Amino acid sequence: MADAHITDTDVPAPQAWNAASGMSWHHVIPRIVLRDCFNLLLDQHMAQDWPEARKALRQFLSLVRREWPDLDQLLDSMRADTRPRASHTPWRPLDYVQDIMPLHAAVIWPAWNIVQGPSSRSDNPGSGIFDRFQYGLTAPQPYRMRAIEGLFPRLKDFCASGPAPNRGALAILAEAVSNARPQVYDDRPVPFLPAMWVKENGGLWHKRGAADPPA
Repeated sequence: MADAHITDTDVPAPQAWNAASGMSWHHVIPRIVLRDCFNLLLDQHMAQDWPEARKALRQFLSLVRREWPDLDQLLDSMRADTRPRASHTPWRPLDYVQDIMPLHAAVIWPAWNIVQGPSSRSDNPGSGIFDRFQYGLTAPQPYRMRAIEGLFPRLKDFCASGPAPNRGALAILAEAVSNARPQVYDDRPVPFLPAMWVKENGGLWHKRGAADPPA
């Protein structure tokens, strides 16, 4: 059976987004945090019969992607090896193209977490660092960014809860994700907005900050 775990974060961005020349897609919540959170949720969903484990994973997947063809069937298929059903009604095994590729793309590239901006940045954050955007946003994006910023520590706390988060940690994450979803969700990334960026003399760019002149 195909393994649904994400082993790295080198997952291509959706082709339909079509970043402009010289532009890249920047993650607000780091992709490794999204990956690690998903993998922990998947581990517990596969290992435990706790309702909290399934609910937390279901809430997380509903956060990163609004529409799934059959999310409950996907969740069942993830447990085909560890929690098999009776032989006359087995779970459908995961298919790499049909299930795994869309799953990984959804986890790594939730549209609400992505900002289009210059590829050449002098302030590109390091791995695992939150990329905060505060200036030059247009309504309602500032509210979305504040909600994402509130969600980030909840995901970090869950990732730090150990290799086998308990039922309490799963329930806390499920509630945080459920509460954040209506506030953060958007079907498209934040487009390139010149007011969000400052071009430096050397050709690099940085996010507009409090010390920069107004756009």
